[in-house]
Amino acid sequence: MASEAHTTRFAGAPHISRISTHRRRPLVDGWRFARTPPGAATTPGELECHSPEWLEAQVPGTVASALRCAGRLASLDRCEDFDASDWWYSVRLPALDRQAGDRTLLRFGGLASLAEVWLDGERVASTRNMFRETEVVLSPDVPAHELTIRFASLRARLETRHPRPRWRTTLVEHQALRWYRTTLLGRMPGWSPPVRAVGPWQPAWLEQRRIIEVVEGDVLPMCSARGDRLVADLVVRTLGPSSIARADLVAPFGRVPLDLEQLDEFTWRLAGTLPATDVVRWWPHTHGPQPLYPIAVQLDTSVGPARIDLGAVAFRSVVADRSSDGFTMLVNDQPIFCRGACWTPTDIVTLRGEDDALRRRLALVREAGMNMLRVSGVMAYEDARFHRWCDELGILVWQDFMFARMDYPADDATFAVEVRQEAAEVIAARRRYASTAVWCGNSEVAQTAAMLGLEADTWTSALFDEVIPAALAASGHAAPYVSTTPTGGALPFTPSSGTAHYFGVGAMRRPLEDARRAGVRFASEALGLSNPGEQCGLPSDAGWRARIPHDAGAAWDFEDVRDHYAKMLFGVDQVELRHSDPERYLAMARVASAETMRRTFAEWRRGGSSCAGALVWLLADLSPGAGWGLLDEAGRPKSVWHTLRRVLAARTVFVTDEGLGGLVAHVANDLPDVLEGRLEIALFRDGHVPLATGARAVNVAPRSTVSVPADAVLERFTDITWSYRFGPPSHDVVVIELRDRDGTLLATDLYLPQGLPAATRDIQLSARVVESGEQEIELELYSERLAYAVRIEAGDWTVVDNYAHIPPGRRVTVRATGPAESRPASLVARPFNGRHALRIEVPEPGAC
Repeated sequence: MASEAHTTRFAGAPHISRISTHRRRPLVDGWRFARTPPGAATTPGELECHSPEWLEAQVPGTVASALRCAGRLASLDRCEDFDASDWWYSVRLPALDRQAGDRTLLRFGGLASLAEVWLDGERVASTRNMFRETEVVLSPDVPAHELTIRFASLRARLETRHPRPRWRTTLVEHQALRWYRTTLLGRMPGWSPPVRAVGPWQPAWLEQRRIIEVVEGDVLPMCSARGDRLVADLVVRTLGPSSIARADLVAPFGRVPLDLEQLDEFTWRLAGTLPATDVVRWWPHTHGPQPLYPIAVQLDTSVGPARIDLGAVAFRSVVADRSSDGFTMLVNDQPIFCRGACWTPTDIVTLRGEDDALRRRLALVREAGMNMLRVSGVMAYEDARFHRWCDELGILVWQDFMFARMDYPADDATFAVEVRQEAAEVIAARRRYASTAVWCGNSEVAQTAAMLGLEADTWTSALFDEVIPAALAASGHAAPYVSTTPTGGALPFTPSSGTAHYFGVGAMRRPLEDARRAGVRFASEALGLSNPGEQCGLPSDAGWRARIPHDAGAAWDFEDVRDHYAKMLFGVDQVELRHSDPERYLAMARVASAETMRRTFAEWRRGGSSCAGALVWLLADLSPGAGWGLLDEAGRPKSVWHTLRRVLAARTVFVTDEGLGGLVAHVANDLPDVLEGRLEIALFRDGHVPLATGARAVNVAPRSTVSVPADAVLERFTDITWSYRFGPPSHDVVVIELRDRDGTLLATDLYLPQGLPAATRDIQLSARVVESGEQEIELELYSERLAYAVRIEAGDWTVVDNYAHIPPGRRVTVRATGPAESRPASLVARPFNGRHALRIEVPEPGAC
């Protein structure tokens, strides 16, 4: 690293796509792994005496993923404790073609969690932090090496004596976990399956460096009132007898020579600024485009050219407006209603999913109208693929550091240094991504201490108030920092101040009106219901209840929470229904979760709301069952995803019941163009008899919301919400439609003044397939009478517009998509309020 006198403006080494003179060789083949009792062998030599059983291993991967590939992994709910053993990984490194001056490194993206690295029987590195990279410089004299890694038993370490914390947590079984830098996934009873991460979970590779290497610094986009620009401040080292004659910063919008400062015989500082006069600002996808610009540094050296590719960057400003006790994200000076979910790994076994699965899940986030994901402190850091694709898809990222609900040993000097180094690496790897919008020190550390009734001085920690902020300040990255979430107000969990983990509607079983009454400003965690998926089985199935998420020590679980809201919405005893008609119970559970979330987000997104954002807990389930996720464990959308998709869209309409104030339609337009459209409202009796209609032109400015009373559209009093109750209700269905100026339907919402339909009736639903392709089926549904929440069953295919309401006399089109090899021969449509299902035969591709 550069000497203290020459520290760059941007501390920490940057993430580099590639350097033209370097060669990277991934280590993916030839790995094997074995198990020994804790401490039975501490060196590769001792290991040979035990003659362990060796199995083929996958790298990157974990012990769990290797056992899964070998057919030896039990169900996720009952898998063994991988922390209880020592695990050994071994591979023969390939011989490399080396040249004079080459610098060859063995690098690991992450080793979970207590690891020792041995080359040819000599220990060359160790780590106790799964979130940091580990590297070893290889000797140029040895053509190949035998690599061995010992992953020591974490459980054995946890059972040794550790200093006591100031307060205890119920999140994990072992209080001593606070001393070890590892993910809490698999170690939180009731929250996730007990799949504990052990092994080389991130890639391993050999890296041959020639001519130059980057030591530290970065090239960062900067936005201000003085103009947008690229700022470069890099320290590079020449390898072998070479020098740098020229360095240029190169981008699609220009090129500029960098100033060269030679720090010593081999070390150079490159600095300069490139104005970005013609660039287009990056926005969340709900609010604008996502232009990305590839950048690089081109070097002329005495032994030839070299190019440092730094990937693609975008230009945007992001700040948090914390005035009046609020927390509003401003992107390019524009307030953004942030909506989304807390991220979960696509595969809890490996903690890093395959490219296709990861990309598909992020695409579903965008398609649902979500514009923010939070990587929570109970999870694990995501790699460059996640952040790069969030940039491309226009998804903001709230990035926690991996700390949660424990009293971490901030006063231990060694631990504090480890956290400082981890923070520097994490920030440096993510600071160039436009999507990185918020940094957060931890999840619920202050809240946990405060809820235990402890004094205020126990709520804080130097790690989150000093160590991490110092690393952020040194990094040069401009994004808001929150020391802990939730935070704000007299107590750190006061929902009407700062950021909240709002479970009033949710775990606290407050009435739905509490979403407004609580005055939520920004919910970085919210709702948390047990949401049944499309293929989760029946509640009578074995193991159903065990897979319901719950808090340790609580006498209730999150199915109890959902049942509470189902009874509130439908007036039906859920316990009795679960026993007497489990299929109807499951159907009602799906609709209850969806309607609870829809009403809550309608409250938060409406005009005049105090709320500037909310993130659902969680995006996806970690294992099969009715988990917290909007998606199931395989990434398939649930009813809640489909319903939220309508209320979270960039252009949409949704209604709120204002009691004696009537029904109010809120027309949201997050896009950068004026919305010129028409709002139409229709009232029906008995689900199909027209009573009244009205229409009104609406013009909604860019990135704004207009609220329109329904009475103003109908132009007469109808007691539309049945609040005055001068007599029996005249209508039972209200249909609200938003159309553009050409009459095209943009969005619709439904209001049922007499409550949701708990009973079923004869619904004359009809359907026809209007397009039949190999990977897409388009279906048109029609009903004379309201068909509520029509569930389309399509096997393994995804129905993009599932759980749609079919208003009386309207035609609604839905699409099913999926791979050709699992194309369904028929579809089944089930209206929630209908007695009978409708089977639709699907013609052969191209037959329509």
